[in-house]
Amino acid sequence: MTTIQPARTAFPSHVTRQLAWRRVAPTVPFDVWIEREWIKFARRNGYRTRNGAAQAHFDRYMETLQA
Repeated sequence: MTTIQPARTAFPSHVTRQLAWRRVAPTVPFDVWIEREWIKFARRNGYRTRNGAAQAHFDRYMETLQA
C-alpha cells in the first residue's frame, strides 16, 4: 500500500507566523509586527473582520514573506 504525501508540510498558524517573523523582522517584537502586518494585509485585501477565510488567506500570505 502506497501513502500519498502532501505537496508541502502544513504548519499550524502560529508556527507559520513565527517563521515569517523570524525571516522578515526578528528585531521587532512579534506581537507588534504581526498586528502591523495584519492591518496592512486587511486594508490591501478589503477585510474588515478576522473571520476564518481572512485568517486562512493571511496564513497563506505569511508563507510567502521573504526577508
